[in-house]
Formats: sequence, structure tokens, C-alpha cells
Amino acid sequence: MIIIDKDHVVHQLKKFPLKKHPKKYLLIQEFMRHFERNKEDLIQEIYSLDPFPKTSLRLWESAKQNVNKLISRSRKMLKQSFGEEHYEWLFYDQFKKKWTLYKKKE
Repeated sequence: MIIIDKDHVVHQLKKFPLKKHPKKYLLIQEFMRHFERNKEDLIQEIYSLDPFPKTSLRLWESAKQNVNKLISRSRKMLKQSFGEEHYEWLFYDQFKKKWTLYKKKE
């Protein structure tokens, strides 16, 4: 079970501080609220941007790249902090085209 509090992510009695990582905190918090998210949802919630065409194409494309980097860095942090024996962290489902915080390994 994963718990997020004001400053930490907690899993199996291990803690990872998020105070210095505000965007990672927002990303994990968003997955705690909604188990599955697509890239557009994450951009709107983390960067507070409206979808294109309300936001310029250049800014929207930049935010897409930032979300990709954020997911990659957050995945690495989760793997290093909590291991990857039992879970695939920030798993992307190619059929649904959505991410989940984790998927149990079989």
C-alpha cells in the first residue's frame, strides 16, 4: 500500500521525502486521486494548462516533454526508493494510452 502525506511517499515502511520535489509530489498525488491518467490530464493538473488551442501549441508541446521527463524521473525515484521486485512503477498501458502509478508483477 502506498501512502502520500504532506512531505513523503510511504510504501512498506520505507519513506521518500518529497519536500524538494514539488512536481513529483503533484504527479504522485494525482495518481492517488485517479488511478489512471493520460498525458493531457497530467499536463492540466500539474502545469495548470488548458488544452490546445486555448494554450499555444509551443507551450503545450513543451509541457508534454516536461511530463515525459517528470514521469521518467519519478519512475526512477520510485524504483530506487521502493525497489521493483513486486511492482512496475508508473506503468504505461499502450491499449488504454494511460499511465497508472503501479502494476503488480506476476
